[in-house]
Amino acid sequence: MILVDSSIWDAAKRKRDKSHAVAREVLREIMEGKYGRVVITDYIIDEVVTWLNAHTTHKIAVQTADFFSTSKEIEIEKIDWAVLREARELFRKYDFLSFTDATTAVIAALKGVKYIATLDQDFRKLGFNVIPG
Repeated sequence: MILVDSSIWDAAKRKRDKSHAVAREVLREIMEGKYGRVVITDYIIDEVVTWLNAHTTHKIAVQTADFFSTSKEIEIEKIDWAVLREARELFRKYDFLSFTDATTAVIAALKGVKYIATLDQDFRKLGFNVIPG
């Protein structure tokens, strides 16, 4: 199982991003099933669609939102109050984490996620296997 962070989706959609080619290759492997089931959170969807709307075009943001809402290959985890409480404690403990990354780490731990696809090395500091290495 792999959780895909917003940084991968963002770089894959933005051709001028320095990590565009790497992110596209990682997503290709992920969607081909190399790492098992694909998981994201509703917070990650919010981050991705909002970021794409601000940094690419509204059309790309809408297409991406549509993709997430109709994809049968992606399992979407909703952030609930229990996750928020755990994320709050993680966020307090580590000043390098964004709050969304704290919720992502909690979900990854709860779901037994083996890998996190991200361009953000903060997840490695928390002990997760990060793709790309």
